[in-house]
Amino acid sequence: MKLTRWFYALISEYFRSRSSQKLYSSNPVNICFDCNNNNSTTEVKKSYFFALVNDLEIRGITVPPVTSHAATLSAQASLLAIMKLETRISRLEAEIEFIEHNATFSAYLTENACPCSLHLEMRIMLKLLTTLIRDGLARAMLNERHELKAAKAFIQEVETVLKTKVLGTVARPHSYTIPFDRKSRTVGDLNMNNGPCRKVLKKFEELIKVCITKPGSKDHGYTVLEEVELWSTAIGHYRDGLHIMLSKVDCSEEKVIRMQNHFDMFSQILIFKLGYDKEIITNYMHLIHTGHMAEYMFHLKCLYRHSQQGWEHLMSNLKQYVFRRSNRGGGRGTYNRLEAIAHHRSRLFAYMIGETFEEMKDKLTGNQITITNCDVDRMEFPDAGQDEVFDIDTDTREDLLLLHEHSKPNISIIQEV
Repeated sequence: MKLTRWFYALISEYFRSRSSQKLYSSNPVNICFDCNNNNSTTEVKKSYFFALVNDLEIRGITVPPVTSHAATLSAQASLLAIMKLETRISRLEAEIEFIEHNATFSAYLTENACPCSLHLEMRIMLKLLTTLIRDGLARAMLNERHELKAAKAFIQEVETVLKTKVLGTVARPHSYTIPFDRKSRTVGDLNMNNGPCRKVLKKFEELIKVCITKPGSKDHGYTVLEEVELWSTAIGHYRDGLHIMLSKVDCSEEKVIRMQNHFDMFSQILIFKLGYDKEIITNYMHLIHTGHMAEYMFHLKCLYRHSQQGWEHLMSNLKQYVFRRSNRGGGRGTYNRLEAIAHHRSRLFAYMIGETFEEMKDKLTGNQITITNCDVDRMEFPDAGQDEVFDIDTDTREDLLLLHEHSKPNISIIQEV
């Protein structure tokens, strides 16, 4: 059964502005009609009341047909609340239809755009370390007459722990230094690779004992010993959840739920109990706190195979080589920037093989076949008394190397000049 012609059509006018309410307050076929309007006749108010009753009955709500001013106001308020809910439902249905349509015809879905779990591990660890050191610095300078002296002593103590207990040993200390600004007495952004970050996470309790030694400025009602215990508990939950998230095999739903429970406990302690809300909330913290990474785990089962940290390391390596060990495409010699990158990768590939140039040359120029990388259409490789024929679409050097890996002959690739 269809709803009445006018209430459903004019409901949006109510939400626009108060001016629209004034505009339609004298209209007896609008939900914004003013029942206290003295200019309206009794017949108009009576017809308005029965229209309200009719719309409420369509929605399954029975109203006693007793005409009165109070009954009209009550029916109007009930219908208005229901129509607000209907408007929200209709908007949600439109959004769901839009999402389902895009999910059907989209070339790429958000659920397939998985964040890099290794990069998330590194960024969250750096944020935790930065937050802890900055909080410890604020505690060290609190109520101190010589703030700079206290800050220097604290930074030196933290660096000693990092160099001799976390990242290195007493016999072989690490060379890491904390970026400390003496003028502003603040700690800058810390930078580490993923390897040192994992060492820090493994021995994070050593840093907690150094940083949380005095009461801080946050009024959360915990003593220093209780804060140390809460920090250690939170890091333990984060470590356990991260161990599941970085698994190299497919995880079951039970493991994913257990991972999210660890992340929830980690967030509850740091954000809600200890009050590190503004200091610690980042995009990556949001991913684990709200359960987005768990959703990706349910969908993809294993996030390690979707990580891009190795690709980022490769790009960083190439960038350093281009800007520090090449002429950047200018100067003497060639103007081709890709040639320097190709030269670097070929040398690295030869280094990874573990053979000398003479050994590789002997294998390539051993006995059987000599190949040129221009104008090659068909090639034959003798194998166990039988010839295998391979078709080649291009005359590139990569195709020849691919064929060499497939058939394992002794090939000499000669580049024609």
